[in-house]
Amino acid sequence: MTDTVTIKFNCPDCGGAIVWDDGAADDQLSRCSGCGQDGPPIADLKARGMAETKKHADKMLKDAFKGTGWKLS
Repeated sequence: MTDTVTIKFNCPDCGGAIVWDDGAADDQLSRCSGCGQDGPPIADLKARGMAETKKHADKMLKDAFKGTGWKLS
């Protein structure tokens, strides 16, 4: 089973999408596609994205073992 996790970051000022180049360094700032405002460092967004992905994977594992007699803690 393959799931895709899509995480979107929006500008707090205008609600536009926060974007960055795939090859950008972690210490570079992201940018709002709507108003052009600098966003948080790319490393911060990656960390938030990884945390959300881990939560999603944990839920999938717990759901997969639900009712099987196995307990994941």
